[in-house]
Parts: sequence; structure tokens; C-alpha cells
Amino acid sequence: MPYQPIRAMVAQQSAVASSATARADTGLSEIERASTVARRSFERIELILTDAQIDTIVANVRIASIGIQGIATNLAESTGGVAATIERADSTFARLDRISARLESGQGALGRPLVDSTLAIRAEDVLAQIDLLLQDLRENPRKYVRLTIF
Repeated sequence: MPYQPIRAMVAQQSAVASSATARADTGLSEIERASTVARRSFERIELILTDAQIDTIVANVRIASIGIQGIATNLAESTGGVAATIERADSTFARLDRISARLESGQGALGRPLVDSTLAIRAEDVLAQIDLLLQDLRENPRKYVRLTIF
């Protein structure tokens, strides 16, 4: 029986080879399934890319992008306009503040009556005298107007 160790070794190598073959078959089956899935995915991608809707979607995205860029530009320009308007408003408020300060301190023709009541009293007296004069003019026109014809 000198051939028994050789037979055992051949049987053992045969079992190893069978196991390796089974694993290779399993690996090939998995590769085949993955290849099938990949092929289907590529076919779907190709259908999507050849579909006219993709062109429409891309064109719409471009149009939307241009619109967004225009809005951003308008906002930037409007912001500059708002800043200038705020500066003008600040300048106007500063002028109004200076004018009201001058009026309150009694400067100018409009400011003096605000702080000096004697001017207001005198103005009332003048208006009362003008009313009397007009009343007398209505009642006695010959006193003020002389009309001679030839």
C-alpha cells in the first residue's frame, strides 16, 4: 500500500480544487449579476440622455440661471439706489433740523413772531385798524374818494 499517501493527497487536492471551483463559480455568478445590473443601469442612463425632456430641462435650468443672475444684478443696483436715497433723506433731515432750530431761537422773519409775542400783538392791532378803516370806507366812501367830472 505504498500508494495510499498519494491517493490521500490526490483526494485532498481534488477536494481543494472542487472547493476552489465552487467558489469561482459563485464569484462568476455574482460578477454576471453585477454585469447585468450595470448593463440595465447604462441602458436607462442612455434612454434618459436621448430623451428630449433632458434638453428641455437643461434649457429651463439655463433660463432660470439667467433670471436669477438678473435678479441678483437688479438687487445690487437697487441697494445702491437705496443707499443714495437714505443719504439724501439724512441730508434733508439735517437741513430741517437746522431750520427748526433757527425758528425756535427766533431768527428770521418767521422765527421772531414765535419767540416775541409783542410782534403778534402789534400785528393784531394793525389788522384791527385795517378792519376799522375798511368799515369806514364802506360807510363813508365820499370821505376818501372825490369824483369830479369836468
